[in-house]
Amino acid sequence: MVVDRDGETIVAIRGDNAQPYTMENARRKAYTAMNFRIPSAEYAKRFADNNPVVRQQVTLPNIIAIPGGLPIKLGDEVIGGAGASWAAARSTTAKSKSQAAPRRLGCCYIKP
Repeated sequence: MVVDRDGETIVAIRGDNAQPYTMENARRKAYTAMNFRIPSAEYAKRFADNNPVVRQQVTLPNIIAIPGGLPIKLGDEVIGGAGASWAAARSTTAKSKSQAAPRRLGCCYIKP
């Protein structure tokens, strides 16, 4: 799933055997990464560490504290977000899966 800088979905790809919830999870991961300009895994860590601000932010629409989302950058500017969702039992690591998704779509992630 890819969202633009306004959080609107611009690309959505779903595997044949994917569970219905995966599209919404992927969109929210992409939105979270785009909105906070950090990987959703980093945001999830802040949530797990009981950051009080993050605990409040996850109550906002479209925000989710689950790994699998990356901001898409053009230079230093965040122009969107990419998110991937999959069954945990079949995945290798959240980082490798979420970084592979934007590359397959011709995007890139540049570490801040």
